Amino acid sequence: MLISRCCVDAAEEVAADQHDVQGFAVENYEKTYPRSPRSPRSPRSPITDVFPASPVLRVFEEMEKINLEELERYEVALALPEKGELGLRFDLIDSAATIVKEIAPGVVTAWNNSCEERQIICVYDRLLSVNGTQADSTLAVVDALRSTKDSPTLRLMLERPEVKKVALKKAEGADIGIMVNLTATALGLVITGVEENGLMAEWNAKNPRITVQRHDRIVEVDGVSSSPRDLLDAIVQGESVVLTVVHYSLRS
Repeated sequence: MLISRCCVDAAEEVAADQHDVQGFAVENYEKTYPRSPRSPRSPRSPITDVFPASPVLRVFEEMEKINLEELERYEVALALPEKGELGLRFDLIDSAATIVKEIAPGVVTAWNNSCEERQIICVYDRLLSVNGTQADSTLAVVDALRSTKDSPTLRLMLERPEVKKVALKKAEGADIGIMVNLTATALGLVITGVEENGLMAEWNAKNPRITVQRHDRIVEVDGVSSSPRDLLDAIVQGESVVLTVVHYSLRS
């Protein structure tokens, strides 16, 4: 369907869009990762909910403050007791990228409360490998996670996204020139293509260091984070928009 020259792939919602990894974590995970004396932490400071009615964590304000070159990739090693939950849920909408969607109570929450700041697992981080197995596709990730069920340790390599601000001003008759995957349960709008002609192509030409590419995600419009449908409506209806886009090291 074509909406104001912003091409939308209205994907069907499928069970695979969110993978709930359970059965690894801990009956009493505080014993495994003792809580430090400081106050409990959640991944990054909140600004706005991705979905107002959901527990998805809020991260963008702090992401913009950190040195992304230093924190681009990091590894964690999680001890996996026999009972409990890992507490990680993933967005699998883009088959090339497994993105942390939610952090629920479990081993990961305990890890985040006791690890170094640079190793906190955050919503929007991308999973790169599981126990040394490369996560080249979402299917490979699911298989790798299932294969670790009897393993005492889970080693994850993750990547922080780069956060970009993109300002577009629409002239009369101008096309935005992007294709997006519109799925209600996704984390933002997944960009599936950038047309050769359009406002986004012009932005890319003028801003070669912060170009918008396939696999990037639009997660805020004018500083407001909401459902994918509301994000799309805001882009289409606004005369001038500032997009918050997260980018991963994926080939476009």
